[in-house]
Amino acid sequence: MSATDQERAAALCAYLRSGDRDADRRRAAVRSLAGMAGVDLDLSGTVLTDADFGGGRFGAVTFADTRFVGNTSFAGAEFEGEAVFARAVFDGEARFQRARFHATAVFGRTRFRAVTSFAGAEFHAMAWFGRGEEELWEDDDAWDTVEEIEPLPWDEVNETDPVWPVAVVVGDYQSYEEGGDGARFAAPVAFRGASFGDTAWFGKARFAAEADFREARFGGPVHLDSPAADLTDARWSGDEGSWPWGWSVRDQVLTAEASWSARTDAQALTGIGDHHPEQRQRVVDAICAHLRTPLLFDVRGTLTAEQQRVVEDRGTAQRVLAARLRPGRWAGMHLWLSGATLIGLDLTGCGGGVAEFTGAQFHGTTRIERAGWDRVVLDLGGGHGRATFHDGSRPEGL
Repeated sequence: MSATDQERAAALCAYLRSGDRDADRRRAAVRSLAGMAGVDLDLSGTVLTDADFGGGRFGAVTFADTRFVGNTSFAGAEFEGEAVFARAVFDGEARFQRARFHATAVFGRTRFRAVTSFAGAEFHAMAWFGRGEEELWEDDDAWDTVEEIEPLPWDEVNETDPVWPVAVVVGDYQSYEEGGDGARFAAPVAFRGASFGDTAWFGKARFAAEADFREARFGGPVHLDSPAADLTDARWSGDEGSWPWGWSVRDQVLTAEASWSARTDAQALTGIGDHHPEQRQRVVDAICAHLRTPLLFDVRGTLTAEQQRVVEDRGTAQRVLAARLRPGRWAGMHLWLSGATLIGLDLTGCGGGVAEFTGAQFHGTTRIERAGWDRVVLDLGGGHGRATFHDGSRPEGL
């Protein structure tokens, strides 16, 4: 890459960020960028329509808070530097199959609204699909411009904007599990045959449809707990893994246990917990993961028979979980329900350890009593990550 190429790339990026609406000129600019070798791109905060970066070779790229309208392709693209897609929204199909990420790939709080494919992609460094906040040191000059960042509207069905933070001070979070929502997949996504050479982090990611991880290769720490994940013939050679209910590792191969079929059946899951106390927190985690699955229809509208069945299933999961959290049943359980859509939740008389509801969406009458819990978390502080009570006032005492 020559200095001239980088200067030209910077000029094209500035043009695309300018908001000019000449569709032909914008497509030509994207084609030019895709044809340059090893250039850095900063297209944060812009809108790109039917963008085709397929087969391109790039340095470091930033698409933070970018809206991709129509279908987008990075198929076969190679990223030599950090690839940042934090808080981006893909309205149409997103194609990353066979893409190669040589440095950290950041898809924190990225929203994929149509079919998405990372099939055969190579992640040589950390693959981050967790929270969307950047962590900055207190004296980082980036704080001067953080307030200028305008995250894309949180226009998800059933969900009022929780106002997830854009950035936090290094040290505010003590673990990867803390913070706001992870990546959100509203349609099927494929990671089939993908390879993860380092950490594969899907903590707080939400999957509304099938997540195909068949034949994937994991070489580092993994956090993936969605019941939507199919890990058939996937392999893992790391030393720290958190997997969805029903999956275990045997001779480095992910295997579905007999209990896998119960992953979204709260009645069956709690039956397992009743007979195996050592499994109870895992059972609660599995039910919470199921409840965190996004609902893609308006729960306040007229429902089809199938939609009504889904709502009733969610209500059953809430009821059988609550029954185990009352005195004399399962003591000390933690609830991780960040971002969940909860309908008519009744936790009267329930208690335990931490009950996290940051960004949760409560519909119908909600009953929660703080007294029984060590801690109830309804926001991240500072007005960020707020839970919303849609159909009534906040329960008394919260």
